[in-house]
Order: sequence, then C-alpha cells, then structure tokens
Amino acid sequence: MVVQIDTLTPNLARFEVRLNGGEWVERPARWVWDLRPGRNRMEARTVNRFGVTGPESGAVVEVVR
Repeated sequence: MVVQIDTLTPNLARFEVRLNGGEWVERPARWVWDLRPGRNRMEARTVNRFGVTGPESGAVVEVVR
C-alpha cells in the first residue's frame, strides 16, 4: 500500500512513522507500507527544524485473506 503524508507544519524537517507500536523511524512523505494479514496500525508525526514534534495521526488497516 502506498502512503502519502502531507502537512502544513512550518519549518518542516522530517516525518516520523511508527508501525504496529514499534519505534519511531524517519520516512519520506511517500512510501510503501507492507501490510501483514490482520490488523496493521500506522502512526505519523512531523518534526520541525527546532526538534519539536507535531501531533500524532494514525490509521488502521485490517487485511483479511
């Protein structure tokens, strides 16, 4: 699944993403999410040039096979 993140964050430095409760990792605005069977949770946040993180947004995708 292709994920496209957009923001109005001033002084944006990067996006960070956490998958299924894991660690926060830097990701580009557009990336491929390899979904697994069952429940998949993605959380994303922004970080500005001053190191301040923005609010978290999330999505849950349920893959049924």
